[in-house]
Amino acid sequence: MKRVLMFFFACVLTVQSSWAQQAQLFSPMKDFTLYDRKGNEHKVSEFNGKYIVLMFTSQDCEPCKEAKSILDGFYNRNKDKAEVIAISADDKDSWLKEESNVSFHEWNDYNSAHDIGEEYYGLNLCPLFVIIHPNGNIIHISKARLGGFFRDLNENVPDAEIENILKGHKK
Repeated sequence: MKRVLMFFFACVLTVQSSWAQQAQLFSPMKDFTLYDRKGNEHKVSEFNGKYIVLMFTSQDCEPCKEAKSILDGFYNRNKDKAEVIAISADDKDSWLKEESNVSFHEWNDYNSAHDIGEEYYGLNLCPLFVIIHPNGNIIHISKARLGGFFRDLNENVPDAEIENILKGHKK
């Protein structure tokens, strides 16, 4: 009986922890200050009124590289209604040395973006994806699951190329 109760309480704590994370969905986004490669200060709220895709990334993250490539095309096709911001978890010096070849925004907090991901979204690993509705509410939070992220993105900002990618993953 004692083991059954311990198992039950462990399950309850796990569910409560996931509820806390889920509770952030559909709540207002948190705004924070970040910097571009030229040192200019930015806030996520600069893009209120558009869909905002946040991708927490780092240089040595292979899924991040794949996602960046897909998001670059997505951004070029949809920049009238969506903004993409890659938030680097790399230290400032490493990040500034990194060669960038994407057309969307790449920002850094000059500290450790893992703190932002953990503090605001309950996750501290890369890639972490967040989609923010034009009304400022969070509509998607996921870690490292490209398929689920791209499915939710495509539901909110339909894109033929992402649709083709998703069809390819189903095969």
